Amino acid sequence: MISPSLQSNLPYDTPSAFEPLVLVGSVKSALIVRASLNARALAELIALGKRGDTLTFGSPGPGTSPHISGELLNHAAGIAMTHVPFRGLGPALNNLIGGHIDAITTSVIAVLPYVEAKTAHALATFDTERSDRLPDVPTTVELGYPDLVMPQWYGLLGPAGMPVETKRAIEREVLSVLRTPEVVTQLAASGVAGPKGAVELKLLLDAELKKWPPLIAKLGIKAE
Repeated sequence: MISPSLQSNLPYDTPSAFEPLVLVGSVKSALIVRASLNARALAELIALGKRGDTLTFGSPGPGTSPHISGELLNHAAGIAMTHVPFRGLGPALNNLIGGHIDAITTSVIAVLPYVEAKTAHALATFDTERSDRLPDVPTTVELGYPDLVMPQWYGLLGPAGMPVETKRAIEREVLSVLRTPEVVTQLAASGVAGPKGAVELKLLLDAELKKWPPLIAKLGIKAE
């Protein structure tokens, strides 16, 4: 739901063009830094930025979740890490591990191998609750940044005007599949959890559509 805030020429009006059907689940994100950076806590990273150290954060490109997360951190903490865009998440992570950039925020599942191998350090999860994959890593909310929350989520939408019974049938059948043990296990392998119905998805959509337009404008973020 960030796209309408980044692109003014979308061929549809997001609030009126779709019907929320199912929230497939959400994925927690984590901030990691290169192993050689002298920061083992979010406060230490922020202290480096405030004393004037040159810091960089990577992303798969302008307007992506890791880009927005980095700018949110800059705004919340009053620092000025420089954004370094790459052509994809893989190159961004490789450059962090190689010591060419300092930080990146992306899904816990994506950063977990590097944290476990100690080639990067996790400083915080951008969420309200800790990740069961990184239980010792505090959340941004715990650390005093209640607005620094940015999970990634996946939802199923239909075209506006769908018959009520059709919507309910799709919601019912999709949720029944998403809640089977086999699918729960498969989604968990990608860090996806917490399927919910249309009511919950609509509440999420409404909150996102209200939150992002003024915030994206304040952060000065533009998509390519």
